[in-house]
Amino acid sequence: MRILLSLLVCIFFIFPLSVMAGDWYEGGTLHKATISTWQQADFNNKLATAGDWVLTGSPKIKQIVSDSGSINTLKPYASELTICIDKAVEGTGQESSQAASIAVLCMMTMGYI
Repeated sequence: MRILLSLLVCIFFIFPLSVMAGDWYEGGTLHKATISTWQQADFNNKLATAGDWVLTGSPKIKQIVSDSGSINTLKPYASELTICIDKAVEGTGQESSQAASIAVLCMMTMGYI
């Protein structure tokens, strides 16, 4: 019983909760998704995918993130891109279009590229 209690203490108090829950930029699987798939995905998946798109599509923001020394500098840009894509495709009937194409248009509009 004492060993189990010690293990539980280690799990809940020594390891940071973010490690247990995963980081915001992990788990993006929507790189080749259609708009229909994008719309059905959860926000965390969208956010992680958008982060990947911003880093690969915007040398300017990639440099900002690199200079900051923290991947969390990317999060507001990824969040803005996620919101832009969501708004851009809302009610358009473009379910078979690629989300990545809309992402590029959003990044251009927002001045990321």
